[in-house]
Amino acid sequence: MTSLPLHPLVVHLPIALAVLLPIVALALAIAIARGAIARRWFWVVPIGLLLTAATGYAAMSTGELDEGKVGRLIGKKLVHEHEERAELFVWSAVGLAVAAFAVAFLAARSFGVTLI
Repeated sequence: MTSLPLHPLVVHLPIALAVLLPIVALALAIAIARGAIARRWFWVVPIGLLLTAATGYAAMSTGELDEGKVGRLIGKKLVHEHEERAELFVWSAVGLAVAAFAVAFLAARSFGVTLI
């Protein structure tokens, strides 16, 4: 195992998901519109947003564990600002996930699409 604190290891997953998910969503929308893949693939987007929120929460939680160590090095003000941005990230991901699931359920009902 590594001697690094857990937060720097965990934080990369929600960031990667946040960067890649819009690209995946666009590619899925194009593929579905062209009939290249089944409509049920649109579930990838709300599930991806839910994973983004969950991994963001995990990153935020591990950051709180390391807060004392880092706060002494760079100052509590910067750590607090970083924490505020993490909370905004997680709540934004939760809101987007809720909206995406609502749209997905409505679309599934309209098109008769199931999750599986």
